[in-house]
Amino acid sequence: MASVHRLTELRESLTLLTGDRRRQDVVSSTADLLAKWRQRRPDFIRDACDNWERTVAVRLLCANKMLLVDGLDDLAAGRRRFNAFAGDQLLLLAEAARLQSQPAVALIHLGRARKYCTQTSATSTRGSSPTSVAWRAACAKAWTTAALSLDTDRNLDAMSVAEKVAKVRRQLISPSPTWEELLAAGLCDRASAALLRIQLASSPPSTGQANMRAEAEAFDKSALSNLQSAASKADSGGFADVGSSSLQCHLELIRFCDSCLLEAAPNQQPQQFRAALRAQAVDSVTSAMRCGSQEASIRFPRLLCLLGESADDEASQNPADESLSSRFSRQMASVPVWLSLPWLPQLVSLLDKPDQGGSAVLPLLESVCDIYPAALVYPFRLARANYRFETGDSGARQAAERLWQRLRRLPLVEEFIAQMGEVCLPACTALDWLSNAKRSIGQTERLRELHAEAIDQLFFDPDGPQAGGHGRLRREFAARHRREFLAALPTADRLAGIRSETELQRAVGKLWKRVRDERDSSSVATARLADFSTWLAEFAAAEHGDAYLEVPGQYQCRDNLTASLAKPQPELHTRIAGFGDTVRVMSSLRRPHRLTIRGNDQRDRPYLVKAGEDLRQDQRIQQALGLFNSLLQRDIQCRLRRLSLVTYQVVPLSPDLGILEWLERTQPYKDFLVHQMTATEQRIHSKQCIDYSKFVSNDHCKLYTLPDQQVVQRHFQPLLDCVPDWLLARGLRQLSSSWEAYYAMRDTLVRSHAAMCGAHWLLSVGDRHMSNYMLCLDSGKMIGIDFGYAFGTAITFLPTPELVPFRLTRQICGAMGPLPPSQGAFVRCLGHCLAALRRERELVLSVLQVFINDVSADWKQLAGMLTAAHRESAAAWDTNGDRTGSKSASASSAAAGGSGSIASFSCPERWFSSEKLQVVRQKLSGAHPCQTLKSELLLDRHRGKPYTPGMLAVIDRRRINVGDGDAAERLVPMQQAELLVDMATDPALLARTYSGWQPDL
Repeated sequence: MASVHRLTELRESLTLLTGDRRRQDVVSSTADLLAKWRQRRPDFIRDACDNWERTVAVRLLCANKMLLVDGLDDLAAGRRRFNAFAGDQLLLLAEAARLQSQPAVALIHLGRARKYCTQTSATSTRGSSPTSVAWRAACAKAWTTAALSLDTDRNLDAMSVAEKVAKVRRQLISPSPTWEELLAAGLCDRASAALLRIQLASSPPSTGQANMRAEAEAFDKSALSNLQSAASKADSGGFADVGSSSLQCHLELIRFCDSCLLEAAPNQQPQQFRAALRAQAVDSVTSAMRCGSQEASIRFPRLLCLLGESADDEASQNPADESLSSRFSRQMASVPVWLSLPWLPQLVSLLDKPDQGGSAVLPLLESVCDIYPAALVYPFRLARANYRFETGDSGARQAAERLWQRLRRLPLVEEFIAQMGEVCLPACTALDWLSNAKRSIGQTERLRELHAEAIDQLFFDPDGPQAGGHGRLRREFAARHRREFLAALPTADRLAGIRSETELQRAVGKLWKRVRDERDSSSVATARLADFSTWLAEFAAAEHGDAYLEVPGQYQCRDNLTASLAKPQPELHTRIAGFGDTVRVMSSLRRPHRLTIRGNDQRDRPYLVKAGEDLRQDQRIQQALGLFNSLLQRDIQCRLRRLSLVTYQVVPLSPDLGILEWLERTQPYKDFLVHQMTATEQRIHSKQCIDYSKFVSNDHCKLYTLPDQQVVQRHFQPLLDCVPDWLLARGLRQLSSSWEAYYAMRDTLVRSHAAMCGAHWLLSVGDRHMSNYMLCLDSGKMIGIDFGYAFGTAITFLPTPELVPFRLTRQICGAMGPLPPSQGAFVRCLGHCLAALRRERELVLSVLQVFINDVSADWKQLAGMLTAAHRESAAAWDTNGDRTGSKSASASSAAAGGSGSIASFSCPERWFSSEKLQVVRQKLSGAHPCQTLKSELLLDRHRGKPYTPGMLAVIDRRRINVGDGDAAERLVPMQQAELLVDMATDPALLARTYSGWQPDL
């Protein structure tokens, strides 16, 4: 397309030059053609710089000839017009390179543009021409980008960058600066502060650091003042379009405020300055959202975090000052409501938290309820089950109840959710009920509610009127087990009186053993929907009149977060016309069911109904992956390599029920590999697995106390050698119609797996066994599923910690051959993925913070366990940690200006969330992967154990020569990628991984 573009413009210029026209017509046409070319601006994100370099070269060549012909009578006028055009084109080219994170390329183009801009300024009658002002502003932006890219590009020298930034800053001093000069001055001040902090971090403690820190704070204040002045001056022009001057200023203000608030600890900044940053962030985000800025809309959840952070500071501020909550409510009143729809789960979770902005988001939720009730009903219903209002907070309780009463008027929704809960094997529902009862021991009211639920949903009278609302399978289950349940727990008081798990086990142990055996022996693969729910099987939209059900998930993002930022049209949304006649039962532990929803657009949509699990974390992970997709598409290197993540819709319906989008033409990675084995290979592999399991004896952690020769060479290596390493490659070849198709599919596999591994490592996604991957049979893309163990929980809480950063085992490496993953496309794609996410680390941290703060019930339980254990053994571990040369995560994060101690937080969940966010911040700052792994590993159950020194020794082994080998040194993304690949393929780690993870395949 770029070649066609250049040929088209060359033809236009030749037609103009050789046309048989009078000279006055030629002059007029040349001006029109140049104006036309000026409108053909490069897409600063999507168009590669090298293509536009060639296009601009052709334009300058043609423009020079045309303007010389125009200016035969006045050569000086023709030269002036050419200089203005050339300077404008080269400035556009430099801006494209800067936005594509190529500051060195941008500076080259600015050097070329300087000649034309200087000549334009010299011939200008106004002294300083707009072109020269734009050139100085572009130089400031380019050097600022270079300063902020020092941690991702080691080719830049910090000292030379600092000198250039100071030089450009001096050139911007003028008595009446324009908005461009003020913006450039603010960016230079921001870059100077960032360079000082880099110098502070790399220098040893000294008395001069206090002066450097004070100088950095002065630069921050000057940057805020200049950026605010630029925005104020540009606001007079209004928001003409998304590229207007005012919008540019507000976006830079958003980035600056976010960077200052995230990078510095609260005790390292004056309280008044932090309050000014928060207020300016609210003003700029909402102002940019009003004109439809996608970046501002993505940063909207950051405002929710600021509302919570400002609560403590506002207690000591002047009562006459406007609070941040009031400012938020006032500004959001003029923002289109639909821009907040992607963040509804996070908004509704704040209603019972007045100290975190619950009152501020209430008017916004009421507007959503009026305009888009179908978008609010599912997240609000889910959050309402976890509301815990304070005793004196009657206003928030009444407001939430008003919202609930309005949402309950939506027809069919409550019945739809209840009936979807019926689409589950009764034995699985009963086992989930027992798990809830165990977790609720000591909570009298909750146990009474659980007893009533059991009688209503599982152990009802199969011959009574209540049985008519249940399917055949539930009725048969109740007939088999009702009498025994009532004998063990006849009343709610009996269940509420149980004080321990042992007592509960004595009461219902035999019954639940039979129920578990019934689930394990179930051989149902396909069943009629009527056997689960007659209401769903007989549902017909025409029978309900004006009442209707929308297909869930139509307000959520799909693949790309920015793609969902379009105004929804509920009248055009697909509605449910009916359901498929059959249900497919999966063979995994929880026995999820595949259900088909038929829409009124004549399309069938398959969904996976999953009960007994809180899917809110899966939903958050999918939102985060959607954000990552947006950032990968904005990075030129990732877009050229077609790096993207496959996402799917997750719609939680209740705390233990939800539906997931079914991905067609996919197969579990484990099934795909097993089907490629011959019968002989399967038999030999099964025998080797049994031998290895006998060696492990269900105690994988003891392997860290044994030498590598015994674990790896004597036991793990025979397991690797029993099957060839080209099973995956053979399967891909069978899916391909030709060798060309095979290489294309293999290339897609490598790129998709690299992007997925980078995102999963950043989010600390664990439990990556083979069944948690899906392989697309059409394209070869690798897809991750089931994110129950995210944010490091697989490392911290599993009995056998998952120490490998992601799955890069022998079969995947064999499919990437002949080059190993450390030398081929995989490590390069992984490095580019990490670089793209690190360049936008403020945005990533902003969004992840609100995700992590939106805790689920499982998250609260883990936070409570970890907090109790940490408080009990913190002092003992500090002593032991000195012996092993390691520190606890909270100690290391506090030393780095991180989350701090548990005592500084009001509840365990906030401390736990802060620790997890600190790990993400370390990864995005270039921390050594081994260091972040140890900080997560030593949070809880693996501290001070006999095998802990062995674990740390395996993690700390020298992997790749990174500079001086200093683990505290900031690494560039490609160095992180090389280390991660080395860790993921390390036989010493794989041999000690949980055997059910199947590290040999």
